[in-house]
Amino acid sequence: MGLGLGFAAPFTLAAFVPGLLVRLPKPGGWMDDFRKLMAFPMYGTAAWLAWVLAVQSGSDALARLFLAAVTLALGVWLLGSAQHRAALGRRPVKTLALGVTLTLAALAVAIWPRYAEPAQRGGTETQGSDIPYEAYSPEKLAEARASGKPVFVNYTAAWCVTCQVNEKVAFSTKIAADAFAKSGTVYLKADWTRRDATIAEDLARHGRAGVPLYLVYPAAGGDPVVLPQLLTGEIVAGALETAAKS
Repeated sequence: MGLGLGFAAPFTLAAFVPGLLVRLPKPGGWMDDFRKLMAFPMYGTAAWLAWVLAVQSGSDALARLFLAAVTLALGVWLLGSAQHRAALGRRPVKTLALGVTLTLAALAVAIWPRYAEPAQRGGTETQGSDIPYEAYSPEKLAEARASGKPVFVNYTAAWCVTCQVNEKVAFSTKIAADAFAKSGTVYLKADWTRRDATIAEDLARHGRAGVPLYLVYPAAGGDPVVLPQLLTGEIVAGALETAAKS
């Protein structure tokens, strides 16, 4: 709905304020250049989604994706060649059949069989920042809260742009790392990249339908403090300092 409103808004505004039409750029050759230029954000999106797939299912899945992409490109090229031959009055039966076969093969490689989940690493990890963390589970959360230390739970996902921005502008800062070390906060990361059912229940319990969600549990116990979706190192440090004292 948001995309639809965004696309429709300029046309709607111009309909109600016709004077704006004289300010619009005139049609010309620049439109073709602009169309080609806008392909690059789509390339960037494809690269980002490929990275998300690698996070979800490992490097083997990325290899399958690239194989499917190359096969699909060849199949589509053959289909275009068959169309060109047909326009010239030729009979491109073999080219058309091969193009269709390769296109279907690319789809099969991309979606079947299911992508395997990468092996889970154990122990304390660091990823995206210098702050050590452990993978979230309800049992680990209960254990961490029983230790009498503050607990920070980061509900995140690889495909969540806001989450990745917060990793860079908040969790990768020195002030946040120092605050975690000074307060002795237990850092748990709940990775929802693969839509874990347990994490989904936690999100729903806190009135959220998706990530990010940041919870800080005070050292003395009690309900968690919900942090803003957009973080800074200062916000994280302040929340941990308060949690350590309460």
